[in-house]
Amino acid sequence: MRVRFGGTWIADSEQVVLLFEPGRYPVAYFPETDISPHALERTDHSELQERVAFAWQAMDAFYEEDERGSRR
Repeated sequence: MRVRFGGTWIADSEQVVLLFEPGRYPVAYFPETDISPHALERTDHSELQERVAFAWQAMDAFYEEDERGSRR
């Protein structure tokens, strides 16, 4: 899975963990090592250790393999 933000690819990983919760979009957790270090801004919120999730509405696009994903 890859993430594009601000016209730049900021994450690319084959080790994404998807978390599914009823009534919500799935959350994709990327290993920190698969994310551009300059793309991150720390928050106080944490769930999975050494993984990062991106807010769906903040991404320009995300791709699974070479297919653009849909937020709907």
